[in-house]
Amino acid sequence: MRKERKSNSPEWIIGFYKIDMIRLIVTDIDETIVKEGSTNINPQYFEVIRKLTDKGIEFVAASGRHISSLQVALAPVADKIWFLSQNGSIIKKQDQTLVPNPLQLEWIPEFWKEMEKIDAPGAIAYTPDYCFIPFSGNEMHRHLTEDYHYAIKVTGGWDTLPTGEIFTMMTVYHPEDADAFCKANLNPDWHNRLQILAAGQTWVDLVPAANGKGPALKKLCQDLAIDPSEVIAFGDNMNDLSMIEFAGCGIAVENAKPAVKAVAQKIVPDYTKDGVLHELEAILAQL
Repeated sequence: MRKERKSNSPEWIIGFYKIDMIRLIVTDIDETIVKEGSTNINPQYFEVIRKLTDKGIEFVAASGRHISSLQVALAPVADKIWFLSQNGSIIKKQDQTLVPNPLQLEWIPEFWKEMEKIDAPGAIAYTPDYCFIPFSGNEMHRHLTEDYHYAIKVTGGWDTLPTGEIFTMMTVYHPEDADAFCKANLNPDWHNRLQILAAGQTWVDLVPAANGKGPALKKLCQDLAIDPSEVIAFGDNMNDLSMIEFAGCGIAVENAKPAVKAVAQKIVPDYTKDGVLHELEAILAQL
């Protein structure tokens, strides 16, 4: 059952928003505004985002993706918006970059060894600048470089990792069902140390416990003196849940996970029908 609208959430006027209460709009990327793994965002989004930011509304792209992919996907407006990448492990706008809670360094080689032991089809160790992967030439490498356009460094095996890096997130890859693979194979002890978040059919992210899209959004709003009641958030997956719950108005797309729909205050058509775009255009039309 969908949650009751918060008493301080944005008011609705003939199905639209009370515009003077909106100061920040945040949206997930994959399966919310574009097909998972694609950087081909409908160009109409860029026009609407420019107009919204010109009107003083902060616009935020929140994703489990590495920042390098987001900067490619949203290149036409990258200088105007905030990025919450790697599930809130990086907060960035232009030359402002914050890494709230890095991973403990000893966890990275431990994770790499476990991935080798359970014969994981692929895994990623993230830093603010690069994504480290063990091997090139496989399906995951192709997917990350050709579809996501990640900035990649290849370690050459599970027993090699760079030193002197700040690591922000780890990801397990499986070409069919990453969530099922992790439930069957991942050491349960990781749940005591990190958040284990399904981020799409092929990815499961291991995120510092204090991070996440919701906590990062809260931090950003505090820095910008924006109240949650002045925030609209769009999402679809479990890594969007904390952000949807934080926002004064949380909106799920039609293809969202049931748990996300359950806490959303409105459901809009999925990315194939540009549901989020039409909501943004409706807001803009009233400014």
